[in-house]
Amino acid sequence: MYNGLTSAAANLASIRLVESMLRNTTNFPFASDVICHLKIGRSALHRYFPSERIHELRQGLGVLTAQ
Repeated sequence: MYNGLTSAAANLASIRLVESMLRNTTNFPFASDVICHLKIGRSALHRYFPSERIHELRQGLGVLTAQ
């Protein structure tokens, strides 16, 4: 169903899916939960979603992130 983050770079819909997963703190309270769900490596996620972008997506949602 999901071919990894390499496909996400080429597919805008997949990027939006990952962004919504990062925003969904109820089902994915940590970025590592998103990584496990997608079955990708941390470096693959951070290649397309740097720490600043992840913080921006989770900002204002009551989620504590390391700075």
